[in-house]
Amino acid sequence: MELNNDFLKIDAISKLINGYLAVDDVSVSFSTQKKIAIVGETGSGKSTLLKLIGGLEQLDAGSIWYNQIKVKGALEQLIPGHPKIAYLSQHFELPNNYQVFDVLDFINQLSEVEKEKLYHICGITPFLQRWTDELSGGERQRVVLVKTLLTAPELLLLDEPFSNLDLYNKQKMTELINSISNELNVHVIMVSHDASDVMAWAEEIYILKNGKIIQYGTPEYLFHHPINEYCANLLGDCLFIENVSPLFNSMIHNTVINKKILLRASYLSLAESNIENAIVGTITKIVFKGNYRELHVLSNGFTFHMMCNEPHMHHVGKEIAFYFNRENVCYI
Repeated sequence: MELNNDFLKIDAISKLINGYLAVDDVSVSFSTQKKIAIVGETGSGKSTLLKLIGGLEQLDAGSIWYNQIKVKGALEQLIPGHPKIAYLSQHFELPNNYQVFDVLDFINQLSEVEKEKLYHICGITPFLQRWTDELSGGERQRVVLVKTLLTAPELLLLDEPFSNLDLYNKQKMTELINSISNELNVHVIMVSHDASDVMAWAEEIYILKNGKIIQYGTPEYLFHHPINEYCANLLGDCLFIENVSPLFNSMIHNTVINKKILLRASYLSLAESNIENAIVGTITKIVFKGNYRELHVLSNGFTFHMMCNEPHMHHVGKEIAFYFNRENVCYI
């Protein structure tokens, strides 16, 4: 096999679990990206793939190369894992009845300067003297992350790091992972079942289904150009229109008339009823979304969702007009 400058190369790997292919002939290479996300529905093989990369599971087929050196599987070494690849489970555990600094000093492989920099970046200095069972969930996760980074990894694997966090701590954890990647020069691969958790963070997203990578690209590209309904729904709420009504014929390309149209709320705009191509519908629901309200508008048998920054101008039962530019529309 020809190797190149990719820091991580995954070559035709498969893993069978209980007679089911959890990872099915996956091949992918990573070179310059520092922030990589793998997303998919529950049971799509995300966690298994991550553990295989870290040498914590044994491959049934294929190979994994880190900096052009083959990663050994769990059955090929006495202690599973790779010295330069760290894996953080979503079940972040700490021993009870220990002070935080004792837990961290026991595992530390960094210099004093590097250690203090890591503590500062992760914001754990204020509770180094606390006992581990006194930490909140967000504090506990930060300490476990620091504990993982004290082994001086070059690649950090994060398994659903937001699954047990509230919105505030999700934002803090996202900022923290950004800082780790940028300031400590660590590559990060994160898996999540919720693409909204990684859309603003990842440089590249890989979508997994039934153990296979079915699409990858930048978050923006994937959001606007999903290859199928599965990918589209993973990346945000959307509406699919089948059997296009004559009402929409003037707004789409004739060459794609037999395909489904994908519409997202951001593609739709309110309009004057007399403008060309305007669609008229009735507001059936108004949903408060914080910075905006989402209008649910029934027209021609479809319920369209659209964003609205002027909520007091509208009410349920009101008839409104809207339009979408066909350049923004994806055809599947």
